[in-house]
Parts: sequence; C-alpha cells; structure tokens
Amino acid sequence: MTMIDSLHPFTLKHYKEIIASCLSAGYKFLQFTETATKGRTIYLRHDVDNCVESALHMAEAESALGISSTYLFLIRSENYNMLSYDNLEKTLKISGMGHSVGLHFSIGEHGSYDNEVQLRTLILNDAILFRGITGLECKVFSFHNPADGDVFQIEVPGLVNVYNDTFFSKIKYISDSNMQWRDGCPCEMFSAGRYEQIQMLVHPMSYADELASDRDVLLFFLKKKLLYLKKMNEIQNRYLRDNVIGLDEIFDYIGRAENR
Repeated sequence: MTMIDSLHPFTLKHYKEIIASCLSAGYKFLQFTETATKGRTIYLRHDVDNCVESALHMAEAESALGISSTYLFLIRSENYNMLSYDNLEKTLKISGMGHSVGLHFSIGEHGSYDNEVQLRTLILNDAILFRGITGLECKVFSFHNPADGDVFQIEVPGLVNVYNDTFFSKIKYISDSNMQWRDGCPCEMFSAGRYEQIQMLVHPMSYADELASDRDVLLFFLKKKLLYLKKMNEIQNRYLRDNVIGLDEIFDYIGRAENR
C-alpha cells in the first residue's frame, strides 16, 4: 500500500482510535524495562526523527487516554537540537507525563567503527550524554536506520536494546516506517486479537497534519523548520525585525540559486 487508506489515515485523530482499539482488546501497555506477564501486552515506542513538538502532541494524546509509551531521541541530529531550551522543556514534559525517554542512536553521526566493542562504547557514551543533557535516566535505546546483519541486536551493558530477541524476534513487531503498516492498520489487528505480545513503532511526525506519504512529511517538516528559523533570527536581530523578509523573497532566492 503506497497511498494512505482513507479509512485509516495517518492523523492524530485516527492514532487515538488505534490506541482505543488496543485498550478495548485488553492489551496492557508496558515499558521496555518491564517483563511481560500472561495476557495481551504491548510495547509502544516512538523514534523521534524530525521534531520534538510532534512527539509532545502525541505524548499528550496518549496521556489523555491513560497510557504511557517510550520516546527515543536523537542527540546528534541535524533536524533538531536537544540542547535548545524549547526542545529540552518539551522532552521533560513528555517524561513528566509518565512516558519513558531514551536514546535513538545513529551510527551515521559517528562515522565508522572497527568492532562491536567500539560500537558499544559509542552507544554508552551517547547514553551518558543524553543523561547529561536532560538530567533523565537513559535505560533504553534504538538504532536509527537499523544496521545490516546482527549488529542492530547488539547487547549493551546497562541498556535495553528494543531490537533484542525479547522485543523483536520472539513477539510480533509492527512499524509505520515509510507510512506503511505492512500487516494493515493496527486497529484491525488489535480488534482481531491475533497476537498476545506486540512491539509497535510509531513515528510522531507522520501524524502531525493531513499527510499521505513520507514526501508530505518532509515538506511539512521543511515548512515548519523554515518558519521557525525565520522567527528565531527576527527575534535575535533588530534589523531583521524592522526589515522583515517575506516567504516569497525566500522562495524566489532559492529558485534563483538553484538555476545558477
């Protein structure tokens, strides 16, 4: 399925319906640091790839429904700055609602490594940085764009890898990557009760607006990023406040630059 099913759109409204169907089917939401018991259980996680604000909106929706999940953040991302006051405040709000937070680890931000010992050190060091930035415990991590082979299931002392066998191979794993549910919308899966234990990966920004594909997500992100950068520079520069640059000027400049 390459286009979004109109009955199961990628909207925050339908996401709430997915969670409601999960609750109605009797699933218990667990953290990755908790051991599943008998009965239907689900481990719900969010890899925050683009925007902390969209993660906060999703966390608020989940909290209103009485559930908690796990939010994993990049600390070396070009898309957002975890050290900014705004993003740090939002991350602390997410944690304050009872959600778990942790590390979304990107090998690409480190270059190469020679062996698994070095990889473990890189992951542990980033977990320490996460704690230093947020003041919050970091007990869980996931890989951003999971590596090939077995390395994405690497065991790291003191941390839970969401891709280890307990949460990945031995239970049902579902993901909305590329805005596609490969087994159909989870609301139908939950209602059918086909699986006792599930890990579900959801990317918050895919539900930030009326979006139909990853292309739409990128355009939405670029629009928000451009408006944010414009606003921040105007706040910091009196000249720019007095001589406001219009969006038409920006788009015109980009078009002329691309034709050079």
